[in-house]
Amino acid sequence: MAVAGLRGRRLNITMSVLAALVFMMQGFDQALVNSLLTVHTWVKTFPGIDTVNKTGARKEHNSKIQDF
Repeated sequence: MAVAGLRGRRLNITMSVLAALVFMMQGFDQALVNSLLTVHTWVKTFPGIDTVNKTGARKEHNSKIQDF
């Protein structure tokens, strides 16, 4: 497979660097969104995923909705 003229070792290094960048960005995205989930204005705007002010079965259901 030749992508932009890359072959062999150069292709391997390029793909490895891109995979590492994607992995880091996905982790950054998760950290950012997870911190937003408990902010009061976020909870007020999206009450369907509120796990801060809910308990029991409702909290469990909202937690599952957050996963999507």
